[in-house]
Amino acid sequence: MAERMQNAQRQVGGIYLIGQAITTGNVINTYTAYNRNTNDVVGLSVLELPATLPLATALQLLQPLEQRKAIQSPHILRIHDWGIDGTRVYIATDPPRGITLQQVMNNENIDLKRALDIGKQLAQGLKVFHEKGIAGLDLRPQLITVDTVGIMDRVQIDD
Repeated sequence: MAERMQNAQRQVGGIYLIGQAITTGNVINTYTAYNRNTNDVVGLSVLELPATLPLATALQLLQPLEQRKAIQSPHILRIHDWGIDGTRVYIATDPPRGITLQQVMNNENIDLKRALDIGKQLAQGLKVFHEKGIAGLDLRPQLITVDTVGIMDRVQIDD
């Protein structure tokens, strides 16, 4: 019985098996996860819903994720799936790559050329959001990833 409960905690949405924790917080935890239907590794953000929040209200608050799923840009983390599993909201994304912009700022010397390139890629991602009518983004450096491919950075907005 205890093993079944533990497996239920490790499985989300009926198909995602939780793997390694990437970030943990008071509100949202992010993991790598395995999609049993596609055999893909994904990023999985999991949020515990307050017990007092009606399901209809939760669905209404999460509805913008449907619009967000349609966005494809190299500068925006892609959302593949989302849903509610009991008291948990889950959002499946491309697997996380690279490090946060906050980590780059804290640990690396950023010259002007690199800073301008990072800014340009952020602007390209914001332009895509703007064209789709999405505003009110959370652009903290913790929610922006920088993946160095060769000698170039690839910047993605994770919001």
